[in-house]
Parts: sequence; structure tokens; C-alpha cells
Amino acid sequence: MSILALRALPWKLIGAGAIALAFLFLYASLKDARSDRDRYKAQAQSLRDLRETDRRNFEAAAKEAARLNREQVARIKADQDRVTQETSREYQADLARLRRDFALRLSGAAKANPGSPGQGRTGTVPGAASGTDGEARLCYAPEDVLRAAENELRHEALIEWIEAQRKVER
Repeated sequence: MSILALRALPWKLIGAGAIALAFLFLYASLKDARSDRDRYKAQAQSLRDLRETDRRNFEAAAKEAARLNREQVARIKADQDRVTQETSREYQADLARLRRDFALRLSGAAKANPGSPGQGRTGTVPGAASGTDGEARLCYAPEDVLRAAENELRHEALIEWIEAQRKVER
């Protein structure tokens, strides 16, 4: 071996050592990168699992809310129907009583005063002013009085129905 060959030997060893160190560094970096990749994959899978759990929980909560809403709507509708039935029943009873009482009063007035509006549209009105000096009074036909009383009763029943509907718990 020549002197140059001996002198070049340490540089070859140093070069080989540098390459070995580079490979060691790359191997360690690759090992860290694989470790990071595995950790990120596990983390990503965990996030997918959490998202799926959230989706299932949301769907279950939405179904429960829809069920509760349907129950509440059914309860409100039943309460409103009950109020409507009660108000209608009371109105029909009051209307029948009004018509019966009016018919009794009309027949009683007709018997007491043969010329009263209950007997026809002719004759005098009891208590009406005579001449031009007295106070003017209106004489309503019995049908008009009954219609006005029925309208008043209908309006009162409607007001009661609205107030009762407003009291239905929502």
C-alpha cells in the first residue's frame, strides 16, 4: 500500500461514518414520522368516532323533541276542542233558554194586550206617547228584539270562548 492509500483511509472511514450517521438520523426521523402518523391516525379515528356519537345523540334528541312536540300539540288540541265543546254546549243551552223565555214573554204579552205586536202589527203600543207633546218611543218588532238578543248572546259566547282558548296552556 502506498502512503497515499494510507492517508486516504481515514477520510474514507470518516466519509463512511458520516454516511452511517446520516442514515441513523434518517432512520430516527422516519421512526418519529411513523410514530406521529400513527398518533394522528388514532386521533383522527377518535374524532370520527366522536362525530358519529354526536350525530347519533343529535338524531335521538331531535326524535325525542319531535315526539314531545307531537304530544304537546295533541294535548293543546284536545284542550282547545274541550273548550270549544263546552262553550258550544253552554251557548246552545243559553240560546234555547233565551228563545223559550222570549216565547213565554211574548205569549204572556199577547194575552194581556190583544193589540200587541205579538198578535200582529196593528194596534197601539202600551205606554206609547200620544199626541205631539209626548216623548217619542221606538217600537221594535218581536223578531228584531229576539234577533238582537241572539246576537248579543252569540257575541258573549264568542268572547267567553276566546278567553277560554287563551287560558289553554301552551
